[in-house]
Amino acid sequence: MENAHPGHLDQFMCGEGPCRNLDADPTEGYVDYVDGQSSGLFSQSGGSVQLSVDSTSVASGRGRKSVRLTSKASYNHALIVIDIAHMPANICGVWPAFWTTGPNWPSSGEIDIVEGVNTQSTNKITLHSDPGCSMNGKDCQGSQGCSVDSGIYGASINSGGAVYALEWTSDGMSVWGWSSGDAPSDASGSNPDPSSWGNPTASFPSGSSCDVDTFFKDQQIVFDTTFCGWCCPSTKAVPYSGLTMYRCLGW
Repeated sequence: MENAHPGHLDQFMCGEGPCRNLDADPTEGYVDYVDGQSSGLFSQSGGSVQLSVDSTSVASGRGRKSVRLTSKASYNHALIVIDIAHMPANICGVWPAFWTTGPNWPSSGEIDIVEGVNTQSTNKITLHSDPGCSMNGKDCQGSQGCSVDSGIYGASINSGGAVYALEWTSDGMSVWGWSSGDAPSDASGSNPDPSSWGNPTASFPSGSSCDVDTFFKDQQIVFDTTFCGWCCPSTKAVPYSGLTMYRCLGW
C-alpha cells in the first residue's frame, strides 16, 4: 500500500518491536514479516510511503517476505484516515488489510477498515468481537464478524486512488470510502470534519445489541499484507474464490 504521512511513521513499529521480525504471523499466513528498510520492502519519497512484498523470489520457509506495521500507541475512540495511491490487486492468495486490533483477540475487538481476500471485488468492512455484540442484525463474534461489503478495493483503487476514513466514538463506528477524486477536500487535511461527509459507506451504531465501549478498546492500527492463513483453512473452501489451501499456497 502507498501513501501515509512520513512524519507519522515514527509512531509505528515493525512486528512486535521497532523493525523486529514477528515470530510468526498471528493469522497463520504463509508470510515472513521482515524489517522493511533493510529488506528494501519499505521506501518513502516526498509525501508518499510504499510498503511492499517480495515479488521476485520463490517463497520458502515461513513464506513470502512482507512488512507488517503496528502503531506503538493504543486508542479508545479515534478518527483515522488513509489516502491510498496503490494496493495489492484482487489476486488469489493475497490478503492485504488496514485495520485495528486490541489485546487478547477478540476480547478487545477488531475493526477492519480496508480488507480483502483473493479475488474479492469490493472492500469488506468488518467488526470482530467477543460473544454478545450484534450490529445491523449480524453477530460480530469471532473470526466471522459482522461485515458490510461495499466500497472500492484492489485493482479498482489503482486507477486513481482512494480515501478511507473511520470515525469511532461512544455512539458507534462509521466508515467512509471514496475514490480520490470524490473524497471531501478536508478528509486528508489537518482539520477533517466527518459531520460534513454525508452518509457513511458502513455504519455500526452503538446500542442495546452492542455497546461499542464495552466490546472495542485499546486498539492499535495495523498495515499488513499476508498470504493464505485464516482466510484459507485447509479443511474448507477458500472464501470469495472457492480455492483450497493447497491451491492457495500454489499461487
